Amino acid sequence: MLALDFLAEGVVINKKLLTARMKEDRCRETAERIAASIKRCGVQRTLDVSVQETAILSYVEASDEANRLENERTRILNKIDDMLGRLNTNHGAAILRKHYLEGRTITDIAREEFIARQFVYTLKDRALAELNRLLEVEIGDRIRQEATAGDMN
Repeated sequence: MLALDFLAEGVVINKKLLTARMKEDRCRETAERIAASIKRCGVQRTLDVSVQETAILSYVEASDEANRLENERTRILNKIDDMLGRLNTNHGAAILRKHYLEGRTITDIAREEFIARQFVYTLKDRALAELNRLLEVEIGDRIRQEATAGDMN
């Protein structure tokens, strides 16, 4: 289903960003430990400086990757929020956000909203169907625009 693939982009980028931030933290901690060791013991060999430089470079690379993924995440979530904002039902959009992007269970959502679990499933399914229709229209419009632009050239 097109809508599920669309929402999955948000889930995937969240997981990638979490992994990148964890790597960034590990690299920072390693660089800090090496720097503290060298400061405490002094530079014994050129190798000590090389190890410290490598650790710092690893941290900078990990930080750059995490920042790149953060920007990509913002772009993807803005795109998802824009499409969810077009749904006729705000309740359905909220359920999709909570379930797919925040990872909340249907049971938790039902408890929070004080509605039956089956009704949450119904609202979710309706919202997914509507999102699917919106995405199909948008993709069709984009294809027509590209074809028209190709005809003009």
